Amino acid sequence: MRGFAGVYDIRDDSSPGKVEFQFAIKESAKSLGLQVTDLAETVRNAYFGAEVMRLQRGRNEVKLMVRYPQEQRRSLADFREIRVRGADGIERPITEIADITVTRGYSEINRLDQLRSITISAAIDSALRTRRAYDLFEAEMVPGLLEEYPSLRFRWEGQQQETIESFGSLGIGFLLAMGLMYVLLV
Repeated sequence: MRGFAGVYDIRDDSSPGKVEFQFAIKESAKSLGLQVTDLAETVRNAYFGAEVMRLQRGRNEVKLMVRYPQEQRRSLADFREIRVRGADGIERPITEIADITVTRGYSEINRLDQLRSITISAAIDSALRTRRAYDLFEAEMVPGLLEEYPSLRFRWEGQQQETIESFGSLGIGFLLAMGLMYVLLV
């Protein structure tokens, strides 16, 4: 949208969140009997801890958790050193088992009609007619977006939506006026 003359003040409601690690299990790991849940459990235990026992201290019960030391939980290099135990009992580095991608998540996920949505808004220069901007967007931007994101759906709101609604109610009003004139003349 930034490339369109007369379109300015472009905003969206997606704000970046924290860094997250996404991993996909490799085919070779699947043959070892490993699943994504095994990786998730291992990573959780390494960072949050695994409960190994409960101790009674007077009237209180204390959980004893085991996890990697703080100095081994600080960086991506440390994350890549996590070892995952396979069904055969052998521990392997997580990088041998999964492809790891570092991405940035969203700080919040908005939904509209139970589908994830991102609202993009822009102002259009008054010299540029709204219908012309709409036609340019439909012809030049939408095909590329649909090619890149096949499940993309969009809808117009704001002035374009108001124009569509106005023409719809104008048509109904015209039909009612014509009917009323016919009744009065007959």
